[in-house]
Amino acid sequence: MHKYQRHNPKLKVLVIVKNIDGGTGTFLIDLLKLNKIAKNIIEIKTLALEHPSFRTYTISNIEFVRAKNSYPQKYSLSPFNFINFIYELIWINEYLLTFSPNIVMGVDLRCNLLAILTKLFFKHKIKTIVTTHVDLASLTLNISGGIVRYFLKTSIHFFYEKTDALVCVSKNLSSHLKKDFAIQKDIQTIYCGRKFTDHKPRLFPNNKKIIILSVARLSQQKDYDTLIRAFKLFKSDCQNSELWIAGDGPEKQRLKKQVEVFQLTKDVKFLGWVKNTNTIYNRSDIFVLSSKFEGFGYVLIEAMSNGLPIISTNSPYGPSEVLAGGKYGILVPIGNEKLMKKSMFDLIRSKSYYEYFSSLSLERSKYFSEYKMLNSYRNIFENVLEK
Repeated sequence: MHKYQRHNPKLKVLVIVKNIDGGTGTFLIDLLKLNKIAKNIIEIKTLALEHPSFRTYTISNIEFVRAKNSYPQKYSLSPFNFINFIYELIWINEYLLTFSPNIVMGVDLRCNLLAILTKLFFKHKIKTIVTTHVDLASLTLNISGGIVRYFLKTSIHFFYEKTDALVCVSKNLSSHLKKDFAIQKDIQTIYCGRKFTDHKPRLFPNNKKIIILSVARLSQQKDYDTLIRAFKLFKSDCQNSELWIAGDGPEKQRLKKQVEVFQLTKDVKFLGWVKNTNTIYNRSDIFVLSSKFEGFGYVLIEAMSNGLPIISTNSPYGPSEVLAGGKYGILVPIGNEKLMKKSMFDLIRSKSYYEYFSSLSLERSKYFSEYKMLNSYRNIFENVLEK
């Protein structure tokens, strides 16, 4: 029995997230399974700063603060942004007084800063854990400019040093976070995980319509422009094919117009938010991730656990780590539609090549287990209370 468990009936954790759409929501839903696995030891509740735009989720231990779509795509030093941030600190403080957690854990930049500042401003006797799921250097470049970017980089360096534990979702992300923001504190890596289901390798899709699948939020980060251009090239060699794009986001209408310009409206399907992604994984033949940057790339292990051969951009930092530098899937340069198209075509013209990468996907997906992830977070929760 762990030392903490002998003296405390229940460890209470508050997780602060911006919203539960996309990979953050998937991570959170998995993390909340600790409430059942360690129900007499750990209780986790979540405070989401805004309602989800796409995901529907009704479990009682998630509370939402404000309406959806509350945040700008670009941040500036405006009174509105500052007031919003102060309101969030007050809301979190009120929730802390009600729930009285031992630990507050943030998920990504805004929520990490809020967790640390709430403790400092309101003098709560809590431990804080900062988790990073995305490349912060690229993120700050995309969401801010000039003095705001400098302010964010300085804040990350200063406040992240004051937390009780730092966690990243890949080893490369951990090392670059330390380097990019001159952080001296140790950073732990905890991979995202998935509950393994016993799938068989895919059979070669002979004499059938080829379905290329991508699952991600429709944002600039995911670079669907490159994927659509690659599919246009692929279509010229493989007429009997479709591209399925599952997800939603701010780029949706612009991407639809691009598809119209390419005269691919009948061949590119925008599926929107799909609650049960297993249904589309099972009907697809190849999975493609075209991101400019990723912290981990949770959809990769989802697709791999379903036996789909993987093509991914070699984006910082997760995909190369998930695919072990290209051993378990095909890595292509960011923004290179010609090599992306070639990789698609190579898979569908060779039975042995296709089935080889399908079996590798299944093999690699077992490494990223949900049990390992949950046990690692349980350990970190218990360990920070002993410091």
